[in-house]
Amino acid sequence: MPCLTLAPLDAFPPTPWKNGGGLTREIAAEPAGAGLDDFDWRLSLAEIEPGEFSFSRFPGVDRRTVVLGPGLSVWENDETRAEPRPVEPFEPWALAGESAVRVRLVGARVQAFNLMLRRGRAAGKACAVTSTGPLPTAATALVLCCLRGPVQATLAGTALDLAPGEVVTAGALHHAACTLDRVAPQALVLAAAVDLLRPSDRACAAAGW
Repeated sequence: MPCLTLAPLDAFPPTPWKNGGGLTREIAAEPAGAGLDDFDWRLSLAEIEPGEFSFSRFPGVDRRTVVLGPGLSVWENDETRAEPRPVEPFEPWALAGESAVRVRLVGARVQAFNLMLRRGRAAGKACAVTSTGPLPTAATALVLCCLRGPVQATLAGTALDLAPGEVVTAGALHHAACTLDRVAPQALVLAAAVDLLRPSDRACAAAGW
């Protein structure tokens, strides 16, 4: 049986970005109590205000980001193009944490769902889900954040209801099947699946296998 923790999104207070350029809510991280420089993985929901600015840098970390709205475009690693390239809303965007990323947001404020994975220690994926079907599987943790709903899900045989603004963290899943079974019209669920790497996996990752 999975270990489930349910909490309102408001239980995670906004804190400044690492570079002070905005605000984010840290939803989950391991190990418990880890800071910005020593986590194995970290999940957050950031607020992006209109304007032009830089993302925080996280050397040795792989980022999986889902931008929840239109209007964001980026320059990566000091690109010299006059205009930045657009980031597709609701599509996973992968980038290295040490990359120099400058962004421009035109229009209204948007949110960004950020999964950060310490390279060689954790692997995972983040996505936005709007319809019924299978959810990403994981051994370490699966986090669901219901922004619009309600929705019904089954996590490793355990059924639960999620209302808008609720977050569930499921551990000890052992890659058991998880599904989104019923969704309200216009529902939006953010999902992040994480696996901590075993020592043998870390050696393969370091070797580039």
